Amino acid sequence: MLFTACFLLLLSFPPATATDWWDDFSNNFATNLAPLLSLFGEQVTKRFLSESIYFVDYIIFAMAPMGILTAVVSVIRTCGRPSLRAFIGRAQEGKGITEAELCSSTSQDVCELYNNGGTACVFGRLKILKVVFDPEDADFQKEAGIYTIRNYLKTEKSVWVEQSGVSVRSTTDVETNPPKESANVDSDIDLLAPNLSLNIGIKRQPTHVSWIFVGMGFFMQSGVMVFAGIATYYLKWKKDDKPPNSYSCPMMFAGTILLGIGTFYCAFIIGESTDEQVLMERDPPRSKDKRSAIMIWV
Repeated sequence: MLFTACFLLLLSFPPATATDWWDDFSNNFATNLAPLLSLFGEQVTKRFLSESIYFVDYIIFAMAPMGILTAVVSVIRTCGRPSLRAFIGRAQEGKGITEAELCSSTSQDVCELYNNGGTACVFGRLKILKVVFDPEDADFQKEAGIYTIRNYLKTEKSVWVEQSGVSVRSTTDVETNPPKESANVDSDIDLLAPNLSLNIGIKRQPTHVSWIFVGMGFFMQSGVMVFAGIATYYLKWKKDDKPPNSYSCPMMFAGTILLGIGTFYCAFIIGESTDEQVLMERDPPRSKDKRSAIMIWV
């Protein structure tokens, strides 16, 4: 209701008054927006891109592209040719640096460590042992319910199954390990460092919450274009007593749409530059307190 009332009040302004008011508003808005862009600029954009693992995340980034240049530079750093990386001054940059800053994946160059309640991304390959404890194991007296992850997944009693085709960032990076048509769990699942930031560091919201934000962003972006069309063709606002050029509004529409498509593909390319490896429970327990098996990383 408040938005509708403000919009109707705006339509009631005379053309000259509306133009003067809009000039003052746009000038002040551009000045006040500079600190906001500095706050939610490069670092926030990199962080969001590194944690964008679902298709809906890419759409959210396209609806609110705060760091446009950062997104373009990030794509070049992640998947660009040497000539493009040289153009942005990153010709000699190693893959590990790019992966640590822009990806949540781990590989032979980058791993994640638990440090004082947080997750630290460090260079190198850590030595880790993945153990599964299954208290409901039928052979509990013999094996004490303890298995390595490789041996446990080979058995029929495994409560986990590999789910392929899920848009979740992997523990392997495509740049160092080419994507495979089918992941070989037996050969590499116990050799790869886990993604601590994705498994225990990020609390994912329900999918419908993300789609609500997508709807809000689409509504605001569409509202800007609708307002531009009304101000140009219905209210016929003028600038210095002159009507705007005939190409101004169409160019604004085209630029907004192309900007959204471009930022979407930037987030999509970075997010899909890693190979997925996901383990899902076959029969999730009804209660969180009753877990059929526990995976331990040592």
